[in-house]
Amino acid sequence: MLKGHLVFQDYAAAQWFFHLREIARHADTLRASDEEPSETIKDLITALREFLEMYGEALCEETILDSSQQRCETIRNSSLSDAYGSYLVLFDHSERHLRKSYDE
Repeated sequence: MLKGHLVFQDYAAAQWFFHLREIARHADTLRASDEEPSETIKDLITALREFLEMYGEALCEETILDSSQQRCETIRNSSLSDAYGSYLVLFDHSERHLRKSYDE
């Protein structure tokens, strides 16, 4: 641990909301949903689904924020469209936590 093996993990965990936001912001630059997704996109879709299988119950709110739906709309027509539902749940959860930190 003293060699910095977990440094990237610490950074990634602290910044994941911003990464989710950037993916949604730039999803229109990804391939269209009717094209075959790249291996990287397939891996991301798999990771999203596996994460939600493990932690989904703790993340799901009764309703999704309108702002989360609006920000994730670009995902619907991108090569991430197969993961739209999973992505939206994760994005909404992070959006709520970010708002809570500003409200406190």
